[in-house]
Amino acid sequence: MSLDPAPRRFPIPHGVRSSVTLHELAELQRFAHEAGTVLEIGTHFGFSCIGMALAGAHVTSVDPHFEGPADQPDTWEPFLANLERHGLSPNQWNAFRSAIEDVPMGEFARCAPEFYPFGMVFIDGNHVWPCPWRDIEIAQAHLREGGYIAMHDVTPNWPGVYRAAHQLVAQGWREVGAAGTLRVYRRAT
Repeated sequence: MSLDPAPRRFPIPHGVRSSVTLHELAELQRFAHEAGTVLEIGTHFGFSCIGMALAGAHVTSVDPHFEGPADQPDTWEPFLANLERHGLSPNQWNAFRSAIEDVPMGEFARCAPEFYPFGMVFIDGNHVWPCPWRDIEIAQAHLREGGYIAMHDVTPNWPGVYRAAHQLVAQGWREVGAAGTLRVYRRAT
């Protein structure tokens, strides 16, 4: 059995390593386009960052870039090269080479006040509990009213992410989008 081709509304990044599937990217792009501004927690080589920017969102990406795959543990230079190769201008993105918890609370608003608070936070950082829950708590502090939290790898195969997603729902968030292991949530009103 094969999946239907992913629906395409926006361009896709080419030649960028990622575990995000094309179906997941299409859903992520749909919500990023609507949100307009995105805080991305975890990116490695920039596939999701580039994809969301190609959908018209301004993306603020946060990743320490030192926990990449064994064959390329430092992903900072490839990340920057991928952004450049896809023709993204600095007004489409900004990046912090840092763990999210190390970014001072007011830094996002200071660096790009016109894009803050964010319309969506995409979480694909450290998958080991309690890190996904910490990312959600940080996300909520930077999210505008009515914004989205998107999470990648919401599956029992990643118990920390799975647990955090279930806790988010228990706090009154509802799932409003899904593709593969990507889930998108919005606070129920």
